[in-house]
Amino acid sequence: MEEKIIIKGKPQGIKKVPLIVFVIGVVLFIITAVTGWSWDDIVPVMYVVSIGIIIGSLIMLYYVNSCEICVTDKRIYGKAAFGARVDIPIDSISAVGTISFWDGIVVSSSSGRIKFLYIDNADEIHATITKILIERQKKDTTITNITKENSAADELKKFKELLDCGVITQDEFNEKKKQLLK
Repeated sequence: MEEKIIIKGKPQGIKKVPLIVFVIGVVLFIITAVTGWSWDDIVPVMYVVSIGIIIGSLIMLYYVNSCEICVTDKRIYGKAAFGARVDIPIDSISAVGTISFWDGIVVSSSSGRIKFLYIDNADEIHATITKILIERQKKDTTITNITKENSAADELKKFKELLDCGVITQDEFNEKKKQLLK
């Protein structure tokens, strides 16, 4: 059966956290260059720190830049951090959550947690996946109840046949009937 795409999440344009970290690194670098401290002071350390912050922000931007997610009726797939391709069957998902500061979704399964960061409609995707998981739980409960009812009816039928053959007494049959119909 063909998969039906329920919802897609694309990456946001401007990533606020890497941008803020980048600006802090640039401002620190400029302040260090403009102050005119001598090299005997803390200037070399400040240059290294500011360049480290700038490089860190660029790595952070690359980390979250390509995240996207697609939810279908059978699976969740897309690209997680650093562009890693992900494909998770709906049946293996155990939980879903949000990361509000990063505007992201966290999908948990038996193989681990996968983060999709800076998704433009993260709250809508979270609600959709939650709805799918709840519907799956209801379906599983219904199937379990039907199976339980069928197995009780089958057992009762077997005991009726034993009664008709004279293997068990009427009292034994009534006792088993009470146990099975609880």
